[in-house]
Amino acid sequence: MNCEGDIARISSSGKLLDDNFYNGTPWTIGLKRFFHSGAVKTLDLAILPLRKGMRPPVFSPHPGRSFPPPDRSTP
Repeated sequence: MNCEGDIARISSSGKLLDDNFYNGTPWTIGLKRFFHSGAVKTLDLAILPLRKGMRPPVFSPHPGRSFPPPDRSTP
């Protein structure tokens, strides 16, 4: 799912099933797992808006590394 919001939440009968914090990438979620047991009949999707004045997230081209990379030019 592609959307822009602070947090996206999927729930059923008021119970939170999964959520996703906006990070600029699509949220991939397998919905079959919720219907497998037969207990879930409907899903509710809520997308909370980005807060006013909130800066867009900064993404590193190299996850797990510091960004920007440290300056290694000095000994």
